[in-house]
Amino acid sequence: MIEEINRKFVETPKMNFEQFKKNFSHHTQIIFICQIALLRVLEITTDQPKTTKFENQAAGHAGDILKDGETIFKRYCEREFLFYELIKKLPKIRGFFANYYGRKSIGKEGIVEHYIVLEDLTHGMKQPCIMDLKMAKNTWEPTAPAKKRIEQATLDKISTSESLGFRICGMRIWQIQSKEYIVRDKPWGMGIKVNQMEAALRSFFHNGQTFRTDLIEEVLPQLYDIFEWFKAQRIFRFYGSSILFLYDGAETEKPFIRAKMVDFAHTVRIKDGGKDDSYKFGLWTLIDILEGLLGRKSRMRSVLSI
Repeated sequence: MIEEINRKFVETPKMNFEQFKKNFSHHTQIIFICQIALLRVLEITTDQPKTTKFENQAAGHAGDILKDGETIFKRYCEREFLFYELIKKLPKIRGFFANYYGRKSIGKEGIVEHYIVLEDLTHGMKQPCIMDLKMAKNTWEPTAPAKKRIEQATLDKISTSESLGFRICGMRIWQIQSKEYIVRDKPWGMGIKVNQMEAALRSFFHNGQTFRTDLIEEVLPQLYDIFEWFKAQRIFRFYGSSILFLYDGAETEKPFIRAKMVDFAHTVRIKDGGKDDSYKFGLWTLIDILEGLLGRKSRMRSVLSI
């Protein structure tokens, strides 16, 4: 019954009242009206966007993200939705995240699926280069089931998460001479050792011809800004969250790169008055390594205190 209602609701969104009464029994009309009311309360629409599969992922689950023009639709998660709803009220830090446009439903073949609508950070790029860094020393949420905690703790230990406070989950780097991407996946990132991380990060800024130190110069102030916030913030602890680095590999004249925090399905509110030292440590070491790639001592050691 519900599937049939969903199908007709999607297929005939502009049905007038007389058509509505003719097409449905009284009992079905009541269910239908209740469903519409629920959608209105949740502020979810059933306008059907022309979505396509989002191709520019460095990591994550394939198929969980759809593209619609300048936006992406990420599969709905209640906690992540509430996180975005909260940060839109915090203008000082909104720039750390992709622009957020609410939530939307997509109906197809009688099934309605819900999504969070976000800015497509790769929009306008000809050859998007992307690196996904999973941040924090421990990526497991304390309230997760024991099996999940053990699995994640093991991954943290055998990767660079526990020692450096971050690990590489994936990257795509456009090579201007061969005109193809070098793609690094999650297993590759898991296999990186501490003494190999500098070379791994360096590879993301190398287009096969030039080591783009200008991009590192451009992204470091963004990371320092995020770090400064983490020094004081006592609102959130981030588990399983990432920082995305994005630049256009086809653009070699003007350095433009973005660093954005993403993935908040396991973000929790801090209730013990503490800070997120695990994530902050990862930022500290990341900045330290990037400064080293520029051949200089990190300002983290001389200026900032963790």
